[in-house]
Amino acid sequence: MARKQKYRKLLYMLLTLFLLVVTIVGGRGVFPVFAYTSNYTSVLTDLQKDSNFNVDNYPYKADDYSIQVIQIAESVNGELFVYAYQPCQQTQYLVATEINMSLAESVDGTRLYGLTLINISGVFGKYKVNDIAISNKTTRYYNITSIYREWLKGIDEETGNDNIINGVAFDVGKLFKAETIDGSVKYSCRQTDTVEIKNPYVDFLSYYDGATWGSLFGLEPDKYTDVHYIAFSTDKKIDTLKEADVTYRTQTYKKEAFNKGTTYGEKSKPLYITLTGEMDISANKYTWKCIQRTEDFIKNTNLNSTTENEVKKSEFVLVFLTTPYTQKEVYSFMQGHSYEVSGTQVSNVSILRLMFETDGITYNLGALMNQQQGDDKPGNAPDPVESIGFWAYIWRCIVRLFNGTATLVEQIIAVVVIAIAVLFLPALLTVLSLVFPAFGAVVKSILHGIITALKYLFIGLWYIISAPFRFIAWLVRKCRGE
Repeated sequence: MARKQKYRKLLYMLLTLFLLVVTIVGGRGVFPVFAYTSNYTSVLTDLQKDSNFNVDNYPYKADDYSIQVIQIAESVNGELFVYAYQPCQQTQYLVATEINMSLAESVDGTRLYGLTLINISGVFGKYKVNDIAISNKTTRYYNITSIYREWLKGIDEETGNDNIINGVAFDVGKLFKAETIDGSVKYSCRQTDTVEIKNPYVDFLSYYDGATWGSLFGLEPDKYTDVHYIAFSTDKKIDTLKEADVTYRTQTYKKEAFNKGTTYGEKSKPLYITLTGEMDISANKYTWKCIQRTEDFIKNTNLNSTTENEVKKSEFVLVFLTTPYTQKEVYSFMQGHSYEVSGTQVSNVSILRLMFETDGITYNLGALMNQQQGDDKPGNAPDPVESIGFWAYIWRCIVRLFNGTATLVEQIIAVVVIAIAVLFLPALLTVLSLVFPAFGAVVKSILHGIITALKYLFIGLWYIISAPFRFIAWLVRKCRGE
């Protein structure tokens, strides 16, 4: 028995070595064909139930990194499966992550559904659609606009700007219909039109909420509102953009002062908003239309030159979200001053649907767009004096001068203001005293009290400062016997 086990282990080792050699020599990975969850049938077993399916129609292509939906199926347990053709799968391992799908004949109500990989065989993949329950209606629709996978460095194109891609979208444009007839399910499929989103640019603007007594004295952080938007064009002619479905994810963050690191909250599940041409969004004293032409958006915002150049490549702008941002200056005697900030990172932004009018005809189409996010710098550069008010800004400079957190510009402003006040205060008080005698009497009394207080303050300081010297003189006289 021991000898048989020994031979069996040796056989396994040789088999493993053989597979490794085949992998290296052949220049491609060997991927499992079996189901990752054993109670599911394999992708090929399911596809070959269709008499029209021909494996030869789906060749291996080493340089095709797309994911293509070829079929769906409902299970008796109420699950929905999606079958995909992944041409390069034998050399580049790909996994689909989500689909943009509506459970109606139209694309209204379209949303993202996560996918769980069940198994792979050659260039075919079987996925279970998450968070979905099969309807008990006789006729059921699955209107799939696109399918996503992760962005792959060195394979997928970059944005060419400060945006990064969270997920790559591939066009599907298929309306699947499942009908229960005499106890059995029959499937049919037809192609649908989609609209491609071109030159998308995700960014945000930042606006100061206004000074408070707490922020002016440094007792609480400065508060801002970040306004998130996406600029884009399409491959269709659009006269009037009426509606847009946008998805995104949010994640809170906090950056500690003195570069002590950043902590992040949990990333949200996909969030959704439907924008219309009548909707507005506001921040502080500013208001924008949620759907607007690019030229109107640029005219009403103070974009920096880099951001403006990116936005100009688009036709439309969707303003879809506002989030809070706080910034507090922290002073350390050893390290100087730094900032403690907190805000919300918005990622995985994508347009899922557009309704628009062209030449008098209204179209309602699923939208094909990668999931993107912008950087952590606002696209505008608001003037701090303009944002918080002139006198509030002057007072802030003075407060920061005395608590040691003022920048060089703020120090200069504070010193100049204080010098002007010292020079012109006596003249101002004199003029007011002549014009308003009662005011002059009050001022005279206050000045007399201040001068008296300063007199005794200086006397007290002189007494304290001179005390050691007087003690030494007394000690010398004592030693001399005087």
